[in-house]
Amino acid sequence: MFALILTRRTVRTLTIIVPSMVGGHEILWGEIAAIGTVAIIPGILLALLLQRYLVRGLTLGAVKG
Repeated sequence: MFALILTRRTVRTLTIIVPSMVGGHEILWGEIAAIGTVAIIPGILLALLLQRYLVRGLTLGAVKG
């Protein structure tokens, strides 16, 4: 819903694109793998850039005992 509000009507989210790649007699595995890879890249980059803060936050919440 958020993507439709901020963009044009022709824009679709990944959750809509991936099921459309499964046809009656074929499954486009290459395209599905490429979409999955592109979807994962921002999360990995964000985790790598903020790794120091993630580790610090997890260790500060640890229970001493």
